Amino acid sequence: MRDEYESFELIAEWVVRLRSVALRTIGGEAFTDAGATYNERAAFLKEFADERGHRARVATPFLAAALGVNPGPATAGPADLDDRLWWAVVDPGRRVVGLDEGDGPLDPALAEIAIESRTETELSAMHALFRLGLDRGEGWMIDRALDAARWQVAEMQPDNGTNHPWGIHVFVVLAARSEDTGESGAALMHAQTLLHNCQVQQGKADRLSACILWDAGETLGRAGA
Repeated sequence: MRDEYESFELIAEWVVRLRSVALRTIGGEAFTDAGATYNERAAFLKEFADERGHRARVATPFLAAALGVNPGPATAGPADLDDRLWWAVVDPGRRVVGLDEGDGPLDPALAEIAIESRTETELSAMHALFRLGLDRGEGWMIDRALDAARWQVAEMQPDNGTNHPWGIHVFVVLAARSEDTGESGAALMHAQTLLHNCQVQQGKADRLSACILWDAGETLGRAGA
């Protein structure tokens, strides 16, 4: 995909930045250790919790996808779009359902819920869809994720709703594809704000955010290769 970007240097710069911030929190752990065994990675997935002992609803499929381990069966019952997309990343045979076919938000129905939950779910879904497009070689998925990021840039404040940097790499890719335009600057502002906000409370990224940043850096590196 490298030839699609006007600025490969921007991509490379952000790969380094995302990995560096993530390593301040989870450096030396199995999540960032390329030499970790399968059992060590599986243990990280099983034992993961944030600093308050909480485990986000989407943590199991997300971490399993990032670690390359089997998460076990999906949780039964209703699931938000980001849950469904992350389980699709884990399971190559799973169909993608419930994805809006327009060029706005991935799930317009989220407008009915609180802005915090809406933003978290939408950006997590965008993160997963971009990754899914790379994994499956489906360019339309990547383009749809970029359309969703473009809508975010146009319609939402960059500091709205979430302290988790879901989809940060999608904004970087959007900026790289449209460098020297107003859209590029606004997309980078979203990425910079997400990176800043996840470090405010503790002076570094929280554990979930660090995992998100590491996966975003790895995915961004693949996209710009």
